[in-house]
Amino acid sequence: DEALLRAGMDAALVAVGAELRAHTPAAALAGAWSEVLRHGVAAAVRLAGPADWTWFVSGSVARGEAAPGSDVETMVALGDAVDEDAKIALLARAAEVHARLERCGILGDANGVLASRPRFCRRLKSWSEGIERWTADPREDRGVVMTGLMVDSTGVWPVGGLAEDVLRAQTVAAARPSYPVRQAMLQDATSVRASIPSRLRMFATQSDTVDLKLAAVDPVVKIARWAAVSAGSEALSTYGRLDDAAAAKVLDADDVSS
Repeated sequence: DEALLRAGMDAALVAVGAELRAHTPAAALAGAWSEVLRHGVAAAVRLAGPADWTWFVSGSVARGEAAPGSDVETMVALGDAVDEDAKIALLARAAEVHARLERCGILGDANGVLASRPRFCRRLKSWSEGIERWTADPREDRGVVMTGLMVDSTGVWPVGGLAEDVLRAQTVAAARPSYPVRQAMLQDATSVRASIPSRLRMFATQSDTVDLKLAAVDPVVKIARWAAVSAGSEALSTYGRLDDAAAAKVLDADDVSS
């Protein structure tokens, strides 16, 4: 029930803190915390009762790269037989799921990628049509952003429903032969040239902070995503994507190592 879910999340957070103090490697810690969040989402959906839907997560939680404090991007694929009235009811239930998750310490995506929004709660046929449209014309309907979300997606509930990689596989298959979307993904990956301030600048401006996610993490994640799509890889983790890109000679091995 919800009380046990909340207690489980609290215990997991304590465990992560202990592992951090024990100097557990960051990649292993991120993978474990991501798994906790995926199971947390699945448990909250299960508590909402049965429905003709499959829940997916995206972003760092799906890639196995989340940190404590990371929010969760969610999407839902409804059965094609779900009518409009039933969809409205399921949107309300999805909002209840997210309310339950927040009470248990799992925050929804701050940018609005939430299964409780109609844009991210679609029938499976609508998702498939969207993938074809977004990869063909990434400048329309936030196509490049939606493509990235689809490439990062993995199913979490119900187990045994749709394949967990169904949206990701469709997107990679549609994006690899589409030059416009691959070009748009690469431009998006390299458009922000954030930098770590020099010592002189820090001394002069008294600014000694830097957004490491913006300056160092996001560009690598986005370049790896683009490279994996270009290589036809359905890998989820950034490390796995870089390895596949090097094997396909999309990226130079020395660049991948860096």
